Amino acid sequence: MVKKVLIWALAFVITALAAIYQRKTGPTYPKSYSIMIGTETYKGSLLRSHAGVKECLLEVPVDDKGITGYIHYKRFKNK
Repeated sequence: MVKKVLIWALAFVITALAAIYQRKTGPTYPKSYSIMIGTETYKGSLLRSHAGVKECLLEVPVDDKGITGYIHYKRFKNK
């Protein structure tokens, strides 16, 4: 009897931890970032998915217009 209760408790804990992990790291949540350029630290977030038909707007809060960058992405394999 005690063994069955322990197995059920362990199963519940594993399931709860897996659900919490999936909720926090889901593929559709924005990816937060923090980058340091010189002495300035910039924080923001990047979208991980976009279902629109237009381009996905990407804005990085940097005051210096001389700072540029690019984004590289690939489509997830599907049918």
